[in-house]
Amino acid sequence: MTEECPYLNLVLFKDALEHLSRIARVLTTQRGSILLVGLGGSGKKSLSTLATALSGCEKYMISPHSAYKSKDFKIDLINMMKIAGIRG
Repeated sequence: MTEECPYLNLVLFKDALEHLSRIARVLTTQRGSILLVGLGGSGKKSLSTLATALSGCEKYMISPHSAYKSKDFKIDLINMMKIAGIRG
């Protein structure tokens, strides 16, 4: 799922800038991809959105819900790999 965000209200402090630079650096490497895992509300979504915009990459985000099963996760991974394979 590609998500467009017209603007982001961010407070950028030293640690956030360091994480932003790490994410952007990984995304700009050849075949670069990154999986961010952690507690909600820690800024992963905001920083990854900004890093993908700066890098010119596309973000694919899996959004689990209450009825989300391992089969749904497998389908999401297959779709993500198809997108990655088709677009290089």
